[in-house]
Amino acid sequence: MSAGEEEEKIEITEEDLRAFEWEEIFNEFIDYVEPEVSETTLRYYGNFIKRWLLWLLLDGKDPAKATVEDLKKFLERYSDVSKRTVTIAIGRFYAYLIEKGIASNNPAGEIKLRRTPKKLPEVLTVEECSKLITAASRMVKEGKIPYTGMSPKELYEYKRDRNRLLILLMVLTGLRASEVSNLAVKNIDFESKVIRVLGKGRKERIVPMTDGLVKELKRFIKKHKIKDRLFNVGVRQIENIVKNAAKVAGIQKKVTPHTLRHTAATLMIMNGVDISTVQQVLGHESLATTQIYITLSAEHIKEEHRKGMEPVSRALPG
Repeated sequence: MSAGEEEEKIEITEEDLRAFEWEEIFNEFIDYVEPEVSETTLRYYGNFIKRWLLWLLLDGKDPAKATVEDLKKFLERYSDVSKRTVTIAIGRFYAYLIEKGIASNNPAGEIKLRRTPKKLPEVLTVEECSKLITAASRMVKEGKIPYTGMSPKELYEYKRDRNRLLILLMVLTGLRASEVSNLAVKNIDFESKVIRVLGKGRKERIVPMTDGLVKELKRFIKKHKIKDRLFNVGVRQIENIVKNAAKVAGIQKKVTPHTLRHTAATLMIMNGVDISTVQQVLGHESLATTQIYITLSAEHIKEEHRKGMEPVSRALPG
């Protein structure tokens, strides 16, 4: 069970902290750390830190003076896997508090974390990508949402085309879910065949498009008369579209928007794109972050070779 799955069903919202002086400090920390972490990590940080603050404040304790004993008691509700995630989140928060002069001690600093083996990210094969894209258009059912003003048929065709193109775009470009969500028609330069993306830290980068993707985007925009945001969906909705498409496609792997980003990067490396170009396309600050895909593509090549050659090996005398 993941850390996210283990959380209580009732989430602590921003409103829960409004009665506390710590709301502003918490929000400043989230703004500070946002450019450095993924959407999922940021969500976990936010939920765990809010729970921690509320737990302390309801017990009459000052978060700035929290001790390692306080944290150990708080961690009792979590599994070993979740304890690691919670401790890292709270430790990051207190490092920020110390830097700002709000706290003088980091209660997470004395917690010994169990090492967990680092796994390579999951990636899809080209065949699985093809199945996923096909499934994305098959999983839509006819229906009418009143505020769209569309007929059932129009809504069906829009969702079918949107889901298919959304996944195709992510596989071919490696865009993050948040970047896809914010993508607008004005960001697409069809003449130069590039997308201008505002990524982490509000840094703009150029992401090239294939001729096939250019054609698909033009068709979608013209057919559905798109004027502003390309897909008009949030990150959670994108996550659900990808997850449901994988289920319909019968793909056994856990497939998320980040899986498609890993897949895009791995396919680039496998097909001869140099690593510095992949770094620029993905928007990585450090080349070291991109280098994992060299290992990943090597593992993928070995697996594909094994699947292809093992039957041959068994058929030969030996």
